Amino acid sequence: AHGVVGAAVVLAYLPWLIVFIRQTISAHKAFWLGSLSWDAVLVAFLQPFAYKEQFPALTFAQFLTGVTGTQWAAFALAVLLAAAGLILARRRGDRRAMEFGRLALASYLGVVSATIAVSLLWMPLFFSRYLLVVSGLFLLLVSLGLGLLPGKYLSWAAAGLFVLLNAFTLSTITTQYFNHPMRQL
Repeated sequence: AHGVVGAAVVLAYLPWLIVFIRQTISAHKAFWLGSLSWDAVLVAFLQPFAYKEQFPALTFAQFLTGVTGTQWAAFALAVLLAAAGLILARRRGDRRAMEFGRLALASYLGVVSATIAVSLLWMPLFFSRYLLVVSGLFLLLVSLGLGLLPGKYLSWAAAGLFVLLNAFTLSTITTQYFNHPMRQL
């Protein structure tokens, strides 16, 4: 069933691929993105939790200067929950959850890998902000982990902690959420 859904998603994105290629070719001469860097890849994974603009391109160390402890903790908790979901699904032998987890992980990493491959082989395309649209796939893995945690209250406690850790960041979204000019208002 997940394979059918995956195939449907691929077919649904094919028309967009034509637009993507056309825009990429037309923008090639004035393309402003630099070459791919390891720093950009690292920033792409952390940026959805840091709510921090990455333009102009910063090194990972420069990007980290504004990342708070709660943002790191939210990222770490999300990674732990996603991994827990994949591990618990496998340990329980829950075929449906394993297929779902593999599909979400393959889709998420597939988009990241494809963007990296295009950037390395054809033209610079990788920019961390562009990958925010697929962060929902990662959050599906987080929800899988939350849903498979043992006990009656552990998943609620983990979800509450995740919300709490992100709540500290939400207060700065209006000034730093990918829109530097908002700081001047």
